[in-house]
Amino acid sequence: MVGAKIRDLRKKLGLTQEQLAGNELTKSYVSQVELGRIHPSEKALRIMARRLGKPLGYFLENTDDLRTIDVLLKASQALWSTGRLDEGVNGLNEALHLAERTGREDVLARIRTIMGQLELVRGNWQKAEHHLETALSLVHGADYPVQWVQTATTLGIAAGRLGLYHKAVQAFQYALDYALKLPDEEAEIRSQALSCYGDFCYGQGHWLSAIELYQAALKSQHRLPPARRAELHASLACALWQAERREEAQHTVSLAEADIAAIHDPEGLALAQIAMARAYATTLQYAPAQDLLHYAIGHFSRDKNPEAEAAAWETRLWLAWKTKDLPLLLQYHDHAKSLPSNWPWNQVKVQGLRFLGLVTAEENPSQALTYFEEALRLADPAERLQLQLEYWLTAWRAGQADAPEHIWTLMREHEMPSLDHPLIIRPWRLQTLPQAIAQ
Repeated sequence: MVGAKIRDLRKKLGLTQEQLAGNELTKSYVSQVELGRIHPSEKALRIMARRLGKPLGYFLENTDDLRTIDVLLKASQALWSTGRLDEGVNGLNEALHLAERTGREDVLARIRTIMGQLELVRGNWQKAEHHLETALSLVHGADYPVQWVQTATTLGIAAGRLGLYHKAVQAFQYALDYALKLPDEEAEIRSQALSCYGDFCYGQGHWLSAIELYQAALKSQHRLPPARRAELHASLACALWQAERREEAQHTVSLAEADIAAIHDPEGLALAQIAMARAYATTLQYAPAQDLLHYAIGHFSRDKNPEAEAAAWETRLWLAWKTKDLPLLLQYHDHAKSLPSNWPWNQVKVQGLRFLGLVTAEENPSQALTYFEEALRLADPAERLQLQLEYWLTAWRAGQADAPEHIWTLMREHEMPSLDHPLIIRPWRLQTLPQAIAQ
């Protein structure tokens, strides 16, 4: 095992046996080690490890450490799934320490990816970005395509939340480079990468790009579970409707309905119903959208899944804006004061305040400005640009003289996001990934 590792790494680096031996060892000695005929002394192994750019632990038998790392990753996933995120981080830090001792870059990258996903769920976008960029620097997509796709996809989401749109597109493209080459056995991973990129494009108002990505995600739909197909069909229906392809959108809604009818898992059903509610609301079918969201919110409230419950509430508030349901928005605004001041509820609060501002802007622009100001105090970078534009548009309506100058500055300096819909990239979609990576 040691000899094989030395040989493979030497060839990968383009070194000869003489170069690896240097002045301290001989070519013959290196050859015997690589063939497994002799076991190198610790001193000789340190010399070769230094020239190969690896820690000593990389070449040693570390089965126990790797087994412990696997246990820690599975335990962290279990803690994550029950909402004990801080304890999950502690387990991952311990796994990272062991992985550094082994020198296994693929294991380090796997752990960094999971840490990035966990920080994303906690709302720590910059920490997530750091972990994910580190993970991508440790491995190459050609060697670990599935892990690369998952890591790059999650980096795209984190960059989007930070408002780094160019970086987000670049990360999603990195993921796509290898996602499209994955075999059908990895259809769920490929679908995940394509749909997350589609969500990003939809959030930016790039309907045609979103349609193409959602359709690509559905190409191997026979290998996807019904809940996943329902989400994808619902998202595709929204994009088709926005692109004025109304008949196709209605047909796709019917496909999503058929998918939902085949779901037997309560959790998967509730998640699919959130996506289906968006599709109904987008296609102006408000009553069934409200019914589905009522069920989903109740399910996730009982099941103690704050990520998904927040996603359902965010969609419910968006629907309230679409239907001009001011009483519900005010009711939620009062209720939000008792909610935690962290992710994911901060984002829901921001959207609730934003929709209150939009609904009240025409009748009471000064009150609307108060709502926008409160939202801006809570907003993360990905939300601030849209809120700033809506704030100054309302200020213009209120007669504020310098409002047009501010609007012009924003539009000149930034590529404006869509004003019709909040950016929908939900980290709860990634909750199954750490388990897949651990396996």
